Amino acid sequence: TNSVVWAWNGQHWRQLGGQFQNAAEGADGGVIASLAWMEGSLYAGGSFTHHNGSPLTNLARWNGSVWEQIGALNGPVTAMTAAQGVLHMVGRFFGVAAVTNSSYAQWNGREWSTLGTGLYGMAPQAVSVSDSGLVMACGDPQSPQSIIRLLIWRGEAWITPEKGTSLFDGTFGDGLWIGNDLYLAPEQPVTGDVESLGLACWHEREAQPLPRQTGIGHASLRVTGATPAQFAVERTTDLKNWTPFATNAIGNPGQFFPDPLPLAPETFYRIREVK
Repeated sequence: TNSVVWAWNGQHWRQLGGQFQNAAEGADGGVIASLAWMEGSLYAGGSFTHHNGSPLTNLARWNGSVWEQIGALNGPVTAMTAAQGVLHMVGRFFGVAAVTNSSYAQWNGREWSTLGTGLYGMAPQAVSVSDSGLVMACGDPQSPQSIIRLLIWRGEAWITPEKGTSLFDGTFGDGLWIGNDLYLAPEQPVTGDVESLGLACWHEREAQPLPRQTGIGHASLRVTGATPAQFAVERTTDLKNWTPFATNAIGNPGQFFPDPLPLAPETFYRIREVK
């Protein structure tokens, strides 16, 4: 059966448009895999080539009257989520518009972009974004040689968590950030020697600056962990009086911050959220 979308107005259900079809799968092949609401608009992503017989491919937006094409993803969407005015999506695609990517893309309502070069080594099934801007994608290893089931974007690159996820067999079917805790639903309910009963939790550490010496008597700091959307980097030598010397660009926590002052015998750094 082809997919359709229904809306509840508080009293009645009504159908939004008609059937989503997939010409490659025959008469009943159209699939809506995910719905997301962003900036007052409803988005539908999945595996489809037509809507009511008219061309419409893999991602569409309801404009109040009809479904309209958004971009031209060259493969199906498996999951979407919206956060801070950005629609994040994963699937079996390798490009959209002029953006080349692998299985991950984002749309801000005006233009397309990606994070890094996208996702490699994994067939993603879910995507989630934390309040601090961490992006999670999880799914199934893309080949028998791969063990990648979970990747997290911390501002600089897609990485696997430091330990634990390679102990799972099978697929992560879904994941959700609650604060700095990432809850995962694996198909295989065992992690190492611990029965997880079908649910696992990864705790992302708080934001912290990692200093490294650059040149004689100076330091540069790299911020990692669950960083706020905007923050200040501060220094002190007495743990009482903190002085800010840098702030990040909104939405780009993975930056290097050079300390303009020479290092004292004991110099301490911290991250403070800017609201």
